[in-house]
Amino acid sequence: MQSGKNNGRHWQIDFNLLSNGGNRWENQLIGWRGSSDPSQGIRLYFSSKEKAIAFAKRQGLKYNVVEPNFTKFKVKTYKENFVYHSEKLPFIYTK
Repeated sequence: MQSGKNNGRHWQIDFNLLSNGGNRWENQLIGWRGSSDPSQGIRLYFSSKEKAIAFAKRQGLKYNVVEPNFTKFKVKTYKENFVYHSEKLPFIYTK
């Protein structure tokens, strides 16, 4: 399956558990991790980087901006698998 990127153009704030001092533990029987910090499951979304930074400053939060890494999409069609190229074919050693 392929993951779509349709609604992926947003900025978000994730709360760091180490900076908030949340007590973390792991369930011995199942292996699930838990925390006493209620902000662990909160994720805030913003339409721009400036709005996210302004919110963090207004709330007195320490923040770290991670710029997105956009991948370049090369358009290919099925017929390009059968197109003739005039350069010499590479020799591949199998053993």
